[in-house]
Amino acid sequence: MPLASDVTLQAVALPALGAGFGEGDPLLRHGLQEALLRVRVRDLDVSAGLERWPLGEMRLAPVVALDARMEGGEPRGLVGARATAFLHPWRVRLGVAAPTGDDLVPDRWGGVASVRLDADAATVEAHAFATERPGVGLTASGTVSSLVVFGEAWLLADPWDGRGGVGASGYAGEVLWTVEGAWAPEDGALRRPARPAIRASGSVPVGRDGSLDVGVGAAWPVSSRAADKRAAVLDAAVAWTIDRPEATATVRPAFRHADGVTAAGATLMITSYF
Repeated sequence: MPLASDVTLQAVALPALGAGFGEGDPLLRHGLQEALLRVRVRDLDVSAGLERWPLGEMRLAPVVALDARMEGGEPRGLVGARATAFLHPWRVRLGVAAPTGDDLVPDRWGGVASVRLDADAATVEAHAFATERPGVGLTASGTVSSLVVFGEAWLLADPWDGRGGVGASGYAGEVLWTVEGAWAPEDGALRRPARPAIRASGSVPVGRDGSLDVGVGAAWPVSSRAADKRAAVLDAAVAWTIDRPEATATVRPAFRHADGVTAAGATLMITSYF
């Protein structure tokens, strides 16, 4: 919602009804992902509030994620303030931020900084952060012929730990495909142990307003049954989306197999714009 030519108020929420049967389970979750005020002054962008802070180039298999996760798995932004200076071909970003839970109370205040260089055929960005856990990293993406290739490498402290990943994306006819491989925890969580994982996705338009997205993945975390072994985790999902100017509807059946247990389910999501 624009308030003026250089001031914007933005809010994103994914409310959900609780399905638990235990005492104290909420009947309704607010699902607030972002709620922020952004001011743009020439080449400087300043924002404050609850805001997503994505890092890196990987999207199917994220390597590092500062955002917390809501109960449904969706990311929730950090509380804080951020300033971004666009100094072409450089971009400098500095901010103070803290993760938060459903109560939106900030915890573990810290800082995040990054410097990005946009060249003709590549983008390189250096990062440093200290929120839930300190770390530094280098990410890059570029074009090779008709492909987009990307990768990232990170060093985390408390305790010392290395993570990384590579990926590629391109078109096969009308299908937009992406393949990624990573040494990282699920969802890039800062406090979880890393494990090898591969993911792939394909997206194709369906009719004038629709699209079909297919995603598959495999990971090999430490087995819950034997600490010296790894177990295979397999998952797949299909999402059919109808995108209209006033709303978007998505139907997404999915399955997951881990530790000898197979689970299946379906999600219906309706997003309205106003």
